[in-house]
Amino acid sequence: MNTKHLLYFLEIAKQKNMNKAADTLFVSQSSLSQYLSRLEQEMGTLLFYRQKGNLTLTPAGQIYQDYAQQILKLEEEMIQKISGISSSAHIRVGVNSIWGNLLVTSITSQFHLKYPDTTIEMFDENHKLLKKYITDGGIDIAVLATDTLDYLPGYTKVLRLEEIVFAVSNQNPYIQAHPDLSTQMTFQELIQHFGGENFILNKANSSFRPLINSTFAAHDFHPTVICEVSNMTTVRNMISHNIGVAFIPESIMDHSLDITYFSIRPKLTRINGLACRSTLGFTEEEQHFIDLVEQHPLFHPKAE
Repeated sequence: MNTKHLLYFLEIAKQKNMNKAADTLFVSQSSLSQYLSRLEQEMGTLLFYRQKGNLTLTPAGQIYQDYAQQILKLEEEMIQKISGISSSAHIRVGVNSIWGNLLVTSITSQFHLKYPDTTIEMFDENHKLLKKYITDGGIDIAVLATDTLDYLPGYTKVLRLEEIVFAVSNQNPYIQAHPDLSTQMTFQELIQHFGGENFILNKANSSFRPLINSTFAAHDFHPTVICEVSNMTTVRNMISHNIGVAFIPESIMDHSLDITYFSIRPKLTRINGLACRSTLGFTEEEQHFIDLVEQHPLFHPKAE
């Protein structure tokens, strides 16, 4: 059953703007406009009033919205009931980070002690694709690093705010000349000390590249970028070999490497969060998996 287009309609009704709806759904504005035109042709009537880019529901559109919401609820109830009687349940889990992979790996054995017949299918994609899969129903649960959990359907929870730190090789001349340099600095001090260095950036679709771009823009800083890399472990290894400087998440800091990590003030952070497609409750297996994620020690550090 494919109810994706119902989600498209509901998102347009929610955003009241085609461009905003397209951005939220991760589809092009033109394809979304074509979808709505075809739908209105099929219905034989306008579903939205259009006025200066603002879309509001017509009476027919309000009826379509009511039934679309009911159909999605019925579909979810059906899936839950079928899952409940299935002898071999299946959970689709998406991750997009090293910490996410490690977390799911660490709870899998514990999960299977209670539900040995349940299969966990893993999807490793960037955060934008995982959000699209959650919206479209392609996965059940996403354990993701991202910039925001807004506009996602179903259940969402911020598990923690993960700091983004600035990493520099200890072979860097400035580090060697200032061994007692504070590991906390403002962004202006960062520019002063390291503005002339080669920068390694994470790719544009990563979870915190927009944050870095906006921080550069706010300080009118235009770094020399020698490469863009998607794998944060690769970035960290390049830093340790003094190929360049970079921003990395605190979850991949490795103090055994020849790297100094700087905390920027005010802090730069990304969200480590949980997103679930369900809006009407979960199967026992899904709820147990969610509980294991939310109760994980990573998000409940012991007081020293």
